Amino acid sequence: MPYVEAHHVVQVSTLSVDVLGPQNVITVCPNHHRQLHFEVTTVLHLGDEFEFILPPHLAFRIRKFSV
Repeated sequence: MPYVEAHHVVQVSTLSVDVLGPQNVITVCPNHHRQLHFEVTTVLHLGDEFEFILPPHLAFRIRKFSV
């Protein structure tokens, strides 16, 4: 059965302001979730979207949650 996993864009361990807020959480498939944790990833904050760049040249954008 298909499912998604929640991912904190800014790691919770940083204790940054609003790190546990909904604007810091995205949902991704399990494969991309593992890549975001275990591969060198570039994260860009582009207005209302996050852009993730994974090796070798996979890039995808996810709209930020707004409250």
